[in-house]
Amino acid sequence: MFPTAEELEAISRSSAGLLADAPYAVLLHAVARHRLTATVEIRRGQLRKTIVFEHGVAVDCRSNLVHETLNRFMESAGLLTPEDSARLLAESAARGVRFGELLMEQGLITPVELERTLQRNLAKKLLDGFSWRDGEFSVQHEVPELDSSLRVKVPQLILLGVGKLLPEDAVSRAAASVVGRPLACDPEPPFPAGDLVLGAEQQAVLGA
Repeated sequence: MFPTAEELEAISRSSAGLLADAPYAVLLHAVARHRLTATVEIRRGQLRKTIVFEHGVAVDCRSNLVHETLNRFMESAGLLTPEDSARLLAESAARGVRFGELLMEQGLITPVELERTLQRNLAKKLLDGFSWRDGEFSVQHEVPELDSSLRVKVPQLILLGVGKLLPEDAVSRAAASVVGRPLACDPEPPFPAGDLVLGAEQQAVLGA
């Protein structure tokens, strides 16, 4: 699906819809293109993800997937042992202190390392949405107050998600309408190419 500017605007104005009609990548594109400040929830059965955007930039993502919690992410990345993770999680709940704050308090991570880890975890949670083939979404133009400096630029997120996580047949179906037509750079691109980190092959295509 290659949405037109009009279709993207319509999606950006939607309060709810189906991911079958507005796939995750297209939904993200619409939010970023129109620089929305909004809370977007995607749902598939019992699964939930709530993404907060500020002026089209993703700043937070919360889900009910256990493996996407900070402690599980750090375990999978080899940054924390399961024993320390369980101990800290119990202490966090008992004291009402954030998990990340406990990590710093006990000298297990520096503030800079925590920020990087949170950034990586946020990106991973956002990328997981590209694996969703169906579901529902809703949009609320109210966002919670966040004490965070995390930022994920949506154009780069889409590039990574489509390139690494979407099956080839899904990409081929989406591109079917433009097969055989000459490629050209948009004279008024919604996002500057300089904002993207391109691989060698991608740079070659853009240069051509």
